[in-house]
Amino acid sequence: MKKRIILTIAMAMVLFSMLALSARAITVGVDVSPEKILPGGTSKIKVSADEAGTGAVTVITPITRTSSVASVDVPAGGFDEVEYPTDFPGGSTTELGEYDVIVALKGTDYKAMFWVSLFVIPESPIGTLLGIIAPVAAVVSIFATKRLRTPKL
Repeated sequence: MKKRIILTIAMAMVLFSMLALSARAITVGVDVSPEKILPGGTSKIKVSADEAGTGAVTVITPITRTSSVASVDVPAGGFDEVEYPTDFPGGSTTELGEYDVIVALKGTDYKAMFWVSLFVIPESPIGTLLGIIAPVAAVVSIFATKRLRTPKL
């Protein structure tokens, strides 16, 4: 009886380890850069996966809901990159709003998005710094000129 229980437990452990090793999930990453662009701009869509696969990237416009498709061929452990609207036949970034990005790879859909807006935060901090420094410099210069004025006699 004891041998039968040990044999059953050993068989269950072997079966469990075989199932655990054979059931691997594919890891897919979808990155859109930049996430906010001006009308007429371009955005890169990077698809990465731990297993090789061929798929499609579909971008849907926000207002007219038209879609354009580009194919991707992702190597195992690597990535493939497409640029919207350059690599997409009929693609355009003239509509303002949120563009939906759907990547179909290995029978599963992965979603991302990017925005086309008139108000885009610059990637360079120079504009932000100048916007902060300019008013401070104006106030300092007003106080400095008031202090350095000579009184009239």
